[in-house]
Amino acid sequence: AAVAAHRRAADGVDRERYDLLLELATDAAYAGHWTQVEDAATEAITLGRSLDSAALMGEAASTLTRYCVWVPHEAGVVVEDVIEDLRWALLHTPDHDPATRCRLQLSLAVELYYVADATAERRALVDTGLALARKVGDPGLTWWAMRTAWMACWAPPFLLERMGWVAEGLAAAREAGDPAAEAVLLTTLAVDELALGR
Repeated sequence: AAVAAHRRAADGVDRERYDLLLELATDAAYAGHWTQVEDAATEAITLGRSLDSAALMGEAASTLTRYCVWVPHEAGVVVEDVIEDLRWALLHTPDHDPATRCRLQLSLAVELYYVADATAERRALVDTGLALARKVGDPGLTWWAMRTAWMACWAPPFLLERMGWVAEGLAAAREAGDPAAEAVLLTTLAVDELALGR
């Protein structure tokens, strides 16, 4: 309601609306209302681009996968506008902002999950995104990066590698003091253990 009211307000400030959208996306994720997460995060990405801020776009894109148990969209869905926005943001992110580049690369990797000819690009984005997360060394970024890489590589050939990312992500989530992240990562670990027949 606050976002809708702010959108209607003649004197509404775009950055304030952006902040409200991220708050809405996070609250909706805690509640498991994923359609609201998608709507709020996608609008925030668009708003970040209108503000000419790749950093805001990266933060907004990361809310699509934060606390997400599976993948953020329905099976087979490719959101072309988001992909184009993320590519634009990557082109406008300086090398001296590794946290933003990490968020953008891994978010783009997930958005490319259902794009048939993007397997190699998706894997390259995962590898560079994880390297950036480890370079930054922030536990909040690290657990998110490990979890998001898991989504982008959700396929049998990557099972053992994914389990390593989950272990690394769990350690980071505990260091960050984020029980919701820990719960999502433990669920992810259970999925992989089932895949191994355990």
